[in-house]
This record gives sequence, C-alpha cells and structure tokens, in this order.
Amino acid sequence: MITIETIISWFTVNPLSTLALILSTTGAFLVSGKSQKWRFRGFNIWIISNGIIGYDYYLNQNIPMVLLFMGFYQICNLRGVLSNGGRELLYKIFRKESYNNNS
Repeated sequence: MITIETIISWFTVNPLSTLALILSTTGAFLVSGKSQKWRFRGFNIWIISNGIIGYDYYLNQNIPMVLLFMGFYQICNLRGVLSNGGRELLYKIFRKESYNNNS
C-alpha cells in the first residue's frame, strides 16, 4: 500500500526525478493555456524538464530514452517556443544587438 510517508520518502531519495516531475507537470499545465505568453513559458520549462529527464536516463544508461527526451522532445519543444513568441523575442534580441554594434 502506498502511504504519504512512502511518497515523501521517494521524493527525498529521488530529488532529480522529483524536480523533473514538478517541472513537467507545470509545463504541461502552461502549454494547455490560452495565452501565448504562458504557452511560451511552458515550452521553455519543458526544455529544462526534458533535459533533466534525459540526464537521468543517461545516468541509468537507457540510451533509447535519452534520444527520445534529448532529441525528439527537445525539437518539439523548440518548435513550441518558436511558434509561441520565440521568433519575435529572438528578432528583438538580435535587432538590439545589431543596433548596438552599429553605434
């Protein structure tokens, strides 16, 4: 039987997985929202959480899952970032840099 003590014990023994769980569920909640700004943030959070999950799989030498989380899912997340405000943000950043370099 799973008890609260068992769950708390698991969280303290597996801090990396716990962090990934919190970030993944937060990202999922945000990308399901109506606001482009919050979807953008959710995809960025997923990039971090998938990196953590991929690293955890790497430590356990589960290469197929490393490829899934560090490859395919990261590509999908980058597409999500770009389609939810990332292009405009990059444009603003590089436009400012080129303006500052020309001064």
